[in-house]
Formats: sequence, C-alpha cells, structure tokens
Amino acid sequence: MDFHKYHINKDEKQNKMKAKEELKTERVDSVEQPVSSTILDSGINQVSRMVKLKEAAGGWLNIFTAIIMLMFLGFALYVTFNWKTLITQAFEVGSKAVQEQEQIDHDKREQIRREISPRLNDILRKLVYESGANRAWILESHNGTVGNNGLPFAYTNMTYEVTKNNRIPDITDEYAQVLLSKYDFAYYLHENTLWNGTIEELMKIDGSWAKRIAASGAVYAAFICIRDSNEREIGYVGFTFSDMKDVEYTKIQYDRILIDYSQSISSEMNKILSIE
Repeated sequence: MDFHKYHINKDEKQNKMKAKEELKTERVDSVEQPVSSTILDSGINQVSRMVKLKEAAGGWLNIFTAIIMLMFLGFALYVTFNWKTLITQAFEVGSKAVQEQEQIDHDKREQIRREISPRLNDILRKLVYESGANRAWILESHNGTVGNNGLPFAYTNMTYEVTKNNRIPDITDEYAQVLLSKYDFAYYLHENTLWNGTIEELMKIDGSWAKRIAASGAVYAAFICIRDSNEREIGYVGFTFSDMKDVEYTKIQYDRILIDYSQSISSEMNKILSIE
C-alpha cells in the first residue's frame, strides 16, 4: 500500500468532515442568530426614527414660533404708526354697514307698504259702508324734525282716504304735515283713545280742530288712536258725516265700530313697524 496515497486520502476525509461541521454550524447560526439580531436592529431603527422626527418637529416648531412673533411685532408697529388711519377706516366700514342695513330695511318697508295699501283701502271702504259715513281715513303720525332743544315735533299725515262716492272731494292734501302740538284734541285722544260726536261737541274740547274738521263739510265725526304692538301711538282712524240724517247709530255703537276697524288697521300697519 502506497503510504503517500493513504496519507492524501486521510487528509481528504478529514477535510470533508471539517467541512460538514462548518456547514452544520452555519445552519444553526442562520436559524438562531437572525431572530435576536432582527429584533435588535428593528428597535435601533425605531429609536433612530423617533429621534429624527423629534429633531425635525422641534426645528419646525421654532421656525413657526419665530414667524408668529414677527407677524405680531409687525402688526404692533403698524398699529402704533397708523392708529388714526385704522380708526377712520373702521368707522367708515361700520358706517357703510349701517347705511346698507338701513337701505335694506327701507326697501323692505316700501315693499310691505305696497302690499298692505290695497288692504287698508279695502278696510276703509268697509268702514264707510258699515258706519254709513261719507268719508273714512287714516292719519299716520311721525317725528318730522327736532328742535334746538332736542325735542321732536309731532306731525300727522292723512295717508289713506276713502269716500262714499266720487262726488265727495278728497281732503288728503289738506292734512299733510299737520302739527299736532297746535291741537288740544291730539292730547285728548292720547289720554282717552277714542271719541265720537257732533262738531258742536268737539268745539268744547278743541275749537281749532273742530273748525278744521267742519271745513270739509262734516257735522259729525268719530276718532280713535291706533297703536303698535308695544302700545305706542302711531296715528288715528276716523270717519265723518256731512248730514245728521245718516247718523243712525248710538255713540256706543260707533265706538264699537271704531275699535273693531282700528284693530284690523293696526294689524296691517304693524307689519311695517316690525322691521327694526
């Protein structure tokens, strides 16, 4: 047997056995080591991300804070050097908004006025028919101007009038801008709400007002205050007779007619006054 050949074969066997042991060790390491290694690497990576995010967020937060502070400083400087202009501009904007709202309310009132006017005239026609009067009307009060002492002047205008027939002349223009402070009868109605009677009886309360009513040919008249939902006096409703033969009811009955129709008229007019 060749000793050299045997020695080579022996070495080859030892090398193969060594290779098998190394392969086995590598297999064990490939199974056991990646588990702990993967967990450790994952934890390190997560910590690293959190640190980076915190650093990034802290940097942006500082930048954002600086921007806010600069904006506030700029605003403070602008207000300091331009406060008069800012106040003027704010006043102008506020005034413009008030004017626009007033115009909107005015337009709404005009629209409601157009809607209720036919209904008010219809109510007056019914009043003329039921009472037998030759004329019925509505006087609307308003504060036209203010005196130097700050007190308003109370005026009234005849805004609606209906007559029994077309032969009876209108008197609307004769009751435009009537200054109520001239007549004691205005204060009487304010205190007593309603009244009806002959012109002679009216003379005992207010001769000036009685003459004014008689100038249109009236011999008998009836009046009542109309008030809004807050009981503020907003005008008067009335009717007159030119012939005592047409006066068929008692004073109490005429009072009842006045009350019924004034409530209907007040209800319509309150639709305008409700816009404030």
